[in-house]
Parts: sequence; structure tokens; C-alpha cells
Amino acid sequence: MPITAVVLTGNEKPHTPIALQPVIDYAYFVLHYRLNSAVVQRTMSRKYFCIPAYFNTLKGTFNFRIVSTAFIALTLALCLASCSQIKSRPELIAVTSTAAAPIDLGLATSESPLVEDIIHVTPIPIVSAEIDSPIADETSSQDLSISVEDIQLFPISTIISGDRVTIQIQPYVPESVTVENVPVEIYIDDQPVVNDTLDQRNWEGNAEGIYEWVWDTSGLVSKHEIRVILDSQDVIQEGDADPTNNEATITFRVGKAMERPLEERNASWITAETDCCYVHAITRTAAYRDFPELLTMVDSAISEASNQLGVFPEEKINLYFIERTIGQGGYAGTEMVIVYNDRPFIGGELYELLVHESVHIIDRQFAPQRTKFLAEGVAVWAAGGHYQKQDLQKRAATLLAMNKFIPLAELANNFYPAQHEIGYLEAGAFVDYLVSEYGWPDVREFYSNTSASDGDTEAEALDVNLRHYFKASLAELEAAWLAELQTYSLNDEDIADLRTTIRYYDTARDYQKIYDPTAYFRTAWLPHPDEVIEFGNAADFLRQPDTETNFTMELMLRSAYDAIAKGDTNRANVLLDSIERFLSQNGTADPLVTSYQDIVHTVVAFGYEPQNITLDGESAEVLATTASGNRLLNLDLNIQRGDWILLSN
Repeated sequence: MPITAVVLTGNEKPHTPIALQPVIDYAYFVLHYRLNSAVVQRTMSRKYFCIPAYFNTLKGTFNFRIVSTAFIALTLALCLASCSQIKSRPELIAVTSTAAAPIDLGLATSESPLVEDIIHVTPIPIVSAEIDSPIADETSSQDLSISVEDIQLFPISTIISGDRVTIQIQPYVPESVTVENVPVEIYIDDQPVVNDTLDQRNWEGNAEGIYEWVWDTSGLVSKHEIRVILDSQDVIQEGDADPTNNEATITFRVGKAMERPLEERNASWITAETDCCYVHAITRTAAYRDFPELLTMVDSAISEASNQLGVFPEEKINLYFIERTIGQGGYAGTEMVIVYNDRPFIGGELYELLVHESVHIIDRQFAPQRTKFLAEGVAVWAAGGHYQKQDLQKRAATLLAMNKFIPLAELANNFYPAQHEIGYLEAGAFVDYLVSEYGWPDVREFYSNTSASDGDTEAEALDVNLRHYFKASLAELEAAWLAELQTYSLNDEDIADLRTTIRYYDTARDYQKIYDPTAYFRTAWLPHPDEVIEFGNAADFLRQPDTETNFTMELMLRSAYDAIAKGDTNRANVLLDSIERFLSQNGTADPLVTSYQDIVHTVVAFGYEPQNITLDGESAEVLATTASGNRLLNLDLNIQRGDWILLSN
């Protein structure tokens, strides 16, 4: 049953007496997540020395559950009483919610979803606050430079004897310098392995160089040194004020061959031919285990994409299922790569992802020069939604009601830097609107003949072609579309779902940037799978960070996604609150994170890898695999004397 929370309309926070903070925290976790009282006490005792005294007194007096309920009620009463003593406080608004309010971007801000039971969309000023622009360091804005943090080796996280190593560098290159003109030399143990230039600017706007499989470690172990030098001949003058910071050196260890994970030993690719595709998977993976079911799903998804576009593949598509989580779960060029594992923390439904990526391959047959905005918009439209089947127009109307709509010209010119879910949703909904107004055949002709070269900017190119094919400018069509969106009636669940979904994906990316940065979609290395098979390692698509912290965060993110899918945004936001506190406070765990950590530690200690956790008060169900195989097992755990105990498997 929802409770009424009090939130501030300003930036000020009500004063909470220090003595009350422990009981407030206790109430939060018991009320919001039905978390076992013993777990909350044990975790909070690490932070508040007075906690044992509080609870020992309670336990020795009455039935603890009865007292806990009274204790929580007393806590809320004390909080309200303390707030009433504050002078000159901002206006208070009552909000129906059982979760701390979600944030839209970043970790430091918080925003409460203030919604009515039924929301009739009214005209809202369109703001443009969702474009992420790279911020240059003012002290080095004109200085080419590289540091040890700019060097990344693959496969991650450890190099093992026999690996063929790929080197990725992301140095700072001023905007005045053409990235492709920056010379790069790389030495390993003073032996040259790269003499090349940087490649490009990635979606983050950073300069990047990727040198694939340049060093074979067969027969090598122990420590080695990599030295990277930019512009050793000092050819670049403007934009390189201090040539002394153009070099960086890292030392790393090559592990023994016996340290190779079991799933990588004798790993090989298998291939099956279907009506549409050649489907590939690596042995001993989740995809290998579920291969028959995946083949059926692939054929169905490719068929749906083809029917939506009215175009069928001219030749069979090569599709590769990989274990390693990269980016948003998949990518496509001339081939398709799809992440399939048992802990899919990045969210999204597999079928819609297959349709989306299939569109990117099929539409190259008739729209090879398509713009980014339209390419992603058509893919979202053809899949029937972003990540899952959705009413795209209602979703866009919700975005407008949240005041998160990005003007289309701005979005077209900055598509990939835009907040991902907002950008893709808007692009898909706009294509859906065009199709509803003009029909897919006319939209397809427009799509096929629109390229970035048609204008000085992508927005201008879009405008020119809209005028030509539909006799209306981008601004005119946008205005007509927004007027239609403003007729939608939305309820609080619509707002909460989209707000929480955006928050979830932003939090997942925050996790990646801190604990798995090579997976972050704007900077990730996305190798061609056929080249990986010929020149690289199965480990490039298998190996990923596997500490207990990684497991804990990924399992909590997956639980948050599952809660959203079930319509339980309150539960999802409680999980996201805990994850964000952990990320923003250098790994400080609250009681909810601690419960997940303890469950993970218990399961790992018995030789399992946890893939999913269903936490319910004093019990937990864990879906897990063993290190020696990919068979899924159900494990039951329970709280005994404050610790999680494995009961059965």
C-alpha cells in the first residue's frame, strides 16, 4: 500500500537530528524492501555505533516484530515532529510513493516524480538539457597528451599466455588537431609493435586508436612493459604545447596458460544454417546451451524485420552470439553481434533487439547512406519499440509530459551524444508518426534518399528532404506531431515507468564506467566477429570482470529491470537508490547492497556463479551456474542468525 512521503520543492533539505538518523535508515530499508531486520541491524552497526544498543533493548523487551512496527511508526512521527521545528523551510508537497525519487542523469541529483492520478498533457516548453557534450580540461585544451589511464589492453581483465593482445588508446587531442594525423608508436619491452596513427573520434567525442591483435603472448609469462608515444618527431606544433606529456608507460603481468578460465579452454565456434542466417556461438556458453531455441527466434525476428521493411535479405546474414556484455547488448554492420548470457543486466528483450539489429543490416540494401537519426528511428519503429513492444506515440507523449523532449533539429545534429533512451525513443516515434501520415512506401523512399551530405548539418539534410518528399519542413512536421502528442491522457504509471526506465539505463552505464569501462557503449571496442575468429581470441567475446562486486551490481541492476518489467517501479527505484549510493560513495554498502553482497559471497564460496537473485525478506532464490559448465541450477538461501546460509541446490 502506498505511503505518503514529504518532499521539498526547493534545494533545501529538512534538518534531521543526528540521534534520529539510525532509526530513519532502519525504517527506510524495512519499509521499502521488506529487508530482514537482522541484516539491517548488522549493516548499520558498522556505520552507527549506537545501533546494537537500540535493538538489544528492543529484543529483550517484547516480541521483536511487534516492537519493530511500533519503532518504525515512532520514527516517522519523530521525523515529522523534527521537521515542524524548522523555520523558513520551503513549501512541502505530499507525494504518493514508496520509493526514493529517481534521478534523470548522473549520481548527484535527485528529482521526485510529481504526478497526478491522471495527467492531461498540456503544451510544455521544449528544453535541450539531455545532450552530453564532452568537457575539455581547460589546462590542456590546446595540448596533445596521453596518460596511463588512456591505455587499455584486450582481452580483459587479465592477459593470459597465448592471448593475442589488442591495444586501445584514448589520448587527449585538441579539436584543432585532426585525429587521423596524430602519429602513434607502441613498444612492448622496447620492441616496436605499432607504427600508425590514431583512428577517429568515438561517440564520446574522444580521440581513439585501436590496434587489433598486435602482440602474440604465446610462450610468454611474467611482467612486461608497454610504452606509447604520440608524435615522436614533434610534427604537430599547433595543439601540442608540451611534447613532454606525449608518452605513457604501463607495466602488466601475463598469466600462465594454466590460469585460463575453464570456459575458454578448447573453446571453439559452432555454426548452424537457418532459413535466414548463419548463426554462430561459442561452445560452453549460454548461447551454446540454448542454441535450438535461439535459432527459431532468429528466423522469426529476421522475418519480422523483413516484413516491416518490405525488403528481404539478399544473402544470408551472419549472426554471432557472444557471452561478453558490450554496450547496449548488440551491434551490427555487415554482420550482427548479439550479447546472450545468463546475467543480462543491461536490460532489454532479446527478440526486439534481434529485430532492431536486423533492420540495420537489411536497410543497407536500399538506404546505404542513411543518417544516424533516421537509421535508429527506422530500427526502433520496425521493432515496435525500444527494448520491448511499446506504443511509441504514447511513450513520446510521456516524454513530452516529463519535459524531457529534445528538439528534433538538435537531436538530429547530436544523436549519439544525446541521452540514449530519449534519443532512440524520439527518433522511433517520429518515424512512426511519418509512417502513419504518409505510409511506409513513401517514407522508405524518403529514407533511402536522405544522406548527411544533403545539408551542412544532419538537421538541414533532414529538412531539405522532408520538404521535397512531404512538402513540409522539419519544424512544421515537428509542430504538428507535438500538437498530436499533447492530446494524450497519461496516468502516473506511464510517467513512473518511463522515468524509472531512463534512470535504470543511466545507472547501468554509470556502473559500466566505473567497474567495466570497456563495455561502455560510447567508448567500447566493437570488433568484427569474422576477424576475431581469424586473428583474435575467443576470450575477446568471453572474458569480462568477474569480481564479487561486479556480480553484486549486475544482479541488482537485473532485479531493477525485472521490477520495471512487472510494473513495480517503487521496488526498482529502491534498488537503484542503493546502487547509486554504492557507486557515488566509493563502494559504501547500505543494507540492501550488503544483502546482495552476502548472498553473492555465499554462493561463490560454494563454487557457483550467481546469475539472478530473487530476494524476499529472510529468503532468497538464486539462479546459478558452476565454473565447470553452463547448466542453470536453483539455489535456496535463508537468513540464520544474521547470515545467509545455502540450504539446497
